[in-house]
Amino acid sequence: MSTLIHSHTLHTIEPVLVTTYAAPPTSISLSTELRVAFKTTVSAQYLTHLDLSQADITLQQAWNFAAQETLKQASTVAGVEFFIRKAQCLPDFPKRCPGLEIGLRKGDITNWLTHPQIFQILNEHLQSKLDAPVAYLLPEAGKLVAIPANRSLKAAATWLAKQDAPVSKNILQYSCGFPTPLNLAQSIRRSG
Repeated sequence: MSTLIHSHTLHTIEPVLVTTYAAPPTSISLSTELRVAFKTTVSAQYLTHLDLSQADITLQQAWNFAAQETLKQASTVAGVEFFIRKAQCLPDFPKRCPGLEIGLRKGDITNWLTHPQIFQILNEHLQSKLDAPVAYLLPEAGKLVAIPANRSLKAAATWLAKQDAPVSKNILQYSCGFPTPLNLAQSIRRSG
């Protein structure tokens, strides 16, 4: 049986945001409900501990390589490139809820939540765009919505609850580099 990766093909590792319940054994916990697993861009199969061992890399190293590849895919001569449009373009998104849908030229935007280094870049960029702390919604695989964490949380939570297959049923926040569930009741009280 041959390994899926070799030390000279580490650039083929990509992170995949998965729920704790659907995570393969070779994954890293990001929060109580989200984990990062790893696939190769060559085979699209999840990496196993055996694959990592045969490539002579640790799970931590795979995580770091995957983050660097995610960053490299979105980088241009001018810097990191995100595509942003108003979240109101999404079906039934609340009109009174300011928000942004974020995408990439290449790759899955939700992968940017899988490592503190790249999540920090995304979070800082979106904070500057929203001029507020950011709350994140994952209404389906590959889709990311950012809203101000101090406004319209109730409307956003109602919209998220109506989605068919959200990656997370919770509104998330950036916490020390990780996507953690936002305490909705507490946040609504604070924002009035």
